[in-house]
Amino acid sequence: MAASQRPHVSLFNLAERTITVADLVGDRELWVVEAARSAAEVAVELKEHDFDIAPVSATPIVQYLSASEAEGNPRPVSDVAREIPVERLIPVGLPLTEAIKALGSHTELFVLGRGGVNAILTRADLHRGSAAGGRFWAHVRANVLVTGLWGVREAVSA
Repeated sequence: MAASQRPHVSLFNLAERTITVADLVGDRELWVVEAARSAAEVAVELKEHDFDIAPVSATPIVQYLSASEAEGNPRPVSDVAREIPVERLIPVGLPLTEAIKALGSHTELFVLGRGGVNAILTRADLHRGSAAGGRFWAHVRANVLVTGLWGVREAVSA
């Protein structure tokens, strides 16, 4: 039985080294909100786009707005926005397996690329795939995750 598991271990090791956050987030454009706008207005837009959060436009991006906290709040986004916690920042080259582990503790992660935050990775991305990487992710899920090689199948379903 050990011999039949070796190809799975090799496949796991290969996948762990080669599939990164960049493969999932692709080059999709980051949707940001302007700091001077009304938080209540932005909350409506976030709900229309089915977003729970959005980064606040700045260079570099250091804050985000939560739709639930902004809802009905007439103050400017800058007054309602929160600082991005350091523990929710991940590099774009992080192995996807590590990002999945981190999503076990956080609902979203802010992806650092050139120039700062350039994407947000959420648990929902693991379910449906991103617009840029949807076909790639479906292939990975079909050929690797469903085999149970990683102990993350439960995390993806959580």
